[in-house]
Amino acid sequence: MSVGVLGIKCSCWSEMAVVEPLDHGEIELAIWQTNKGTAGWRTRLRHIARILRHGDPYTDFIILDRERVEALSAAMFDALAEAER
Repeated sequence: MSVGVLGIKCSCWSEMAVVEPLDHGEIELAIWQTNKGTAGWRTRLRHIARILRHGDPYTDFIILDRERVEALSAAMFDALAEAER
């Protein structure tokens, strides 16, 4: 079964987790804020400064190797099992 990009909105609808499968069992996990408005000038300038200093404006995603994917998966299943008790 092929798995595509999965977007999961927070229960409060203010954030979203995006899971994207990569090669060799790795995934990219990103957390996004889902505001409906346009970013203000302060936020835009902060992103511009980060791009100039570091080359990447986003610090809200991580790449997990297969071992960490399995650990995250196990932790989520354990939390579900605990909640059902």
